[in-house]
Amino acid sequence: MGLFDNVLKNAISKGVSGGIKSAINNAVNKAVRSVVQPTVDKAVGSVTNAAAEKINESAKSFNEAVGATNEAASELNKVNTSELEKAFGTLGSMAKNAVKDKKECLSCGEIADGKAACCPKCGAKLPDKTLAEQAICPSCGKEDNELCTEHCAGCGAKLPYLLFKEQHQVDKDNAILAKWDEYLPAFPKWNQGGSEFQLERYQDTPESQPWYRFGAATTREALAKWTAEVKAAGFQQYKGSDELLYKVVDGQCWTVSQTDAFGNEPDYMDLYFRIDNSILKKDEPKKSGGLFGKLFK
Repeated sequence: MGLFDNVLKNAISKGVSGGIKSAINNAVNKAVRSVVQPTVDKAVGSVTNAAAEKINESAKSFNEAVGATNEAASELNKVNTSELEKAFGTLGSMAKNAVKDKKECLSCGEIADGKAACCPKCGAKLPDKTLAEQAICPSCGKEDNELCTEHCAGCGAKLPYLLFKEQHQVDKDNAILAKWDEYLPAFPKWNQGGSEFQLERYQDTPESQPWYRFGAATTREALAKWTAEVKAAGFQQYKGSDELLYKVVDGQCWTVSQTDAFGNEPDYMDLYFRIDNSILKKDEPKKSGGLFGKLFK
């Protein structure tokens, strides 16, 4: 990344996040870039070349090479970027101004027209408010918060941008839970809150029985409450542990594994579900087998 891009990146990255960064980068006029870039490249290039020549000329020994490198670095530090930063800061402000009346899709990051109701790229519902409107504080009325800011710089209240993000996540989680009855009809539906839900067909076993994975940002306490509901619904411990619970439903043995449910992420849980009829065979008591069995039981 060249000096131009580094300075520009720093100038436009303050106060923005996600897809808006990309949109602002794209909003910077290419014609302006084409004029400024060669000048910057030439200035930096001449200094770099001069420094490289000094290194080559002086590299008669390791110590001389190190000294030349330090001298070259000193020359590069003399490049004054303050005016460039000021100019690119102005470009960044212009770019932000260009997108303030747009809307950001939280599903795919697309920047859409401010009047659009749905994302033109993925079809997801867009916010009712534009990026500029989402930066206005509903509590104190402060209007000059940075775009895509979650809390008001004046009073700390949640801004409309954050409120829409939170509702977007709730709607997304509810849509995922709607699949529960289709994928996991034998189990009580997860009702312990949390967020960032995932529910997917994980893999198939050699016996062609599917595994399902449910993930959620939640707590161990929430898992314990749900486990109590599962056991109240007739699921039994396997070998005296909640790590594997099972129940026969319509002739099939449904299981849920909690082994290492939180793994290396203390705030994110993964549960695995499958049909495993082999558990029933393992739990069957051994038959005596007549006199021979009695002798060797």
